[in-house]
Amino acid sequence: MRMNHMLLNRKWILFSLVLVSPAILAAENLNFNYTRADSRSLEPQLLKLGKACHSRDDPMDVEVDFLPGLLTSHSRIELIVSGEVQRKGYAGLSVLFKNPVVDYDLQTSMDITAGGEGSTIYGTYDVTTPKTRTVYDDPFCFHKDLFNLVIPGLEVSGRYEPIYSQKPYIVNLEKGAFYKYCDISRLQPTTDGSTYWPDYHNPPKGIKTAMAETSNDPDQFLFKYMFYRHKYEIPDGTETHQKEETLSVPATKPEQVVRINNSTLSYVFPIRLTENGMSILKKGNFRLTLSQRNITSLTLRITHKVAGYDDTIQDFTWKRDGGASGLSNTLRFTPTPMTLHITPAGDIKDDPYAPFYDKSLNNSYFRGTLVAESSLNNNYKNYVKNISPLSLPAKSMGDINVLNTQKLKFVIGQDNQQGSIGGDYTVTVFGQPMKFGPLYAGNQEMVSAMQLRDACY
Repeated sequence: MRMNHMLLNRKWILFSLVLVSPAILAAENLNFNYTRADSRSLEPQLLKLGKACHSRDDPMDVEVDFLPGLLTSHSRIELIVSGEVQRKGYAGLSVLFKNPVVDYDLQTSMDITAGGEGSTIYGTYDVTTPKTRTVYDDPFCFHKDLFNLVIPGLEVSGRYEPIYSQKPYIVNLEKGAFYKYCDISRLQPTTDGSTYWPDYHNPPKGIKTAMAETSNDPDQFLFKYMFYRHKYEIPDGTETHQKEETLSVPATKPEQVVRINNSTLSYVFPIRLTENGMSILKKGNFRLTLSQRNITSLTLRITHKVAGYDDTIQDFTWKRDGGASGLSNTLRFTPTPMTLHITPAGDIKDDPYAPFYDKSLNNSYFRGTLVAESSLNNNYKNYVKNISPLSLPAKSMGDINVLNTQKLKFVIGQDNQQGSIGGDYTVTVFGQPMKFGPLYAGNQEMVSAMQLRDACY
């Protein structure tokens, strides 16, 4: 007979229940076979049924919601995750490996896949652009002594000959005519370009209008100004102007995931337009999927950045109980000294645990599976006893059990006063609880819901 061995750990049901439950021994679908007193075999069909909670192999979602209207001009917010490679017991066969020790199909490294709606940011910021100045050249003029009734095509200027400084000429004049008839002191043109006349036969509209208005007295325009056939731009320093913009940034931009080292990644939330200027986060919704749950540390980092000053950093950090190599599935909340004034953001929308909280929880950053038993009222105990087992409470306030927490959710806001923009940051962290049902073999209940729940611990 084929032997199917199963390691008895927190992931699976304690199948020693068979020793005390005649009903289990009598069930047709259970087939235990012993090779020695401490090793047992279970039919594969029931092996999967025996899964009581998440394993470290499973991905984990971390949702981060920013409340609307946050002033984020000087903020950098990121989630930093460290995790060990998680080894798996099975995988699809895609290629034959020659190395019997390392099979990359049977292990999962820590990675982050970003999703969600992303962010919408409104802001204003200074933009500095090169400044140029227009230089006019190839000048020409008109003189009252050079009136010509013979040469065709001079109707444009009332039959006065244009006197050019260089070729091509409209009329062939004596050498040096430009310097003889044109007043060199008038070489500086008007800055508005009103004397720019690139094509004699097609004068700009402004010049046409001016000549028409002064046709009876050419001294007021045609003989008064120097005109220019060519212009070009030269650098003239820089100029700064303010730009206003509303930008939608997808959550999936790859540059937002930063791999710090082989086991640590950071996701930097896109919450401001530029390093300088004013930014208001109108919307921010992100879903970060961790590739597995073998997490050694988790940090929400809020950094206040002001040019000319050192950064002020506030961390919310969880570390694996017993160290990175420990077997614990608990990430213990590790408080750090408060460098920024950050207060709780309050309750989470659609929190199924809302009826279970003690009033003292109003001043806590934590909700759901992160709440210690001392902050849960009798409604929790009655629900577990009479309706359905739920995830066990945290042993210490803020602790995260990665196997009995469906997902994590961070809500980040600001304590706006009287509807104003800005203020100190607020944070609430929610662990979505799990509920448990009995294990059946056919129509026969083999393990109760409470026993399944307890098997996670």
